[in-house]
Amino acid sequence: MQFVFDERKAGQAAAYLLRRHGDPMESTRLVTLLYLADRQSLIDTGYTVTGDDLISIGTGPALANILELVTCSACDPATPWLRYVQPIGEDRVTCTASDGRGALSDYVTALLDGLCDTYGSLPEAKLCAVTAELPEWSEPGSGSEPIDPVTILRAAGYSDEDIEETSGLVASMYWLRSVLDR
Repeated sequence: MQFVFDERKAGQAAAYLLRRHGDPMESTRLVTLLYLADRQSLIDTGYTVTGDDLISIGTGPALANILELVTCSACDPATPWLRYVQPIGEDRVTCTASDGRGALSDYVTALLDGLCDTYGSLPEAKLCAVTAELPEWSEPGSGSEPIDPVTILRAAGYSDEDIEETSGLVASMYWLRSVLDR
């Protein structure tokens, strides 16, 4: 399954979490909460919130592009992410947007609210430990390893037929987005 990364929507979701949970926030906490949002959305709807690539890193599962964006000291100033989130130092981020929830759906904001309620008070190390227990995560050694979304769907009880149907829908969405983005 290949999703289409939506940097604007990822930035809006990050800004929503920052405003909801507390601003500023540790970069690792933000990436982990966004990973959990993508994971739950995949299980609920067959598609992720951000469309980012799912990866395993040493601290647990993460999102590849967002991980790069939260640590980017030399990002292109025109990148959509920076309209919503800015790095502070080496390991914290702050919200730069004031446009409420942006284009996030009621489903996404309720999902993000639930994640803040469930995980928001956990220390960063405990949050990482919780996600490192997820069935799709594996210790990658140095660097990162891709996480196959099918692993998440199987662990959530999807049948092979459901996975095939979901994969077909994701492929159709990917094709449509690639045509529209030309």
